Amino acid sequence: MIEESRQSVAYMVNTALSFLYWNVGRRIREDVLREKRAEYGRQILVTLSQELTVQYGRGWNERNLAYMVRFAEAFPDETILHTLCAN
Repeated sequence: MIEESRQSVAYMVNTALSFLYWNVGRRIREDVLREKRAEYGRQILVTLSQELTVQYGRGWNERNLAYMVRFAEAFPDETILHTLCAN
């Protein structure tokens, strides 16, 4: 019973974090970067990283934000993400 509950909680947390990171990456890509990259995008990630780190703590560094953007680019369709998280 304990192990089953632990596994269930771990699954829910991993799913929630996957959707959070995907949504953050999508919002950065679409709303902030407006589908652009290069130096402009890098500078925005630096600034955004600093703001998110102050507000929410560790885990929002520039590299992680870039991974989130790539994650959203790799899976542009949210239904694919639902399927991945279900497995």
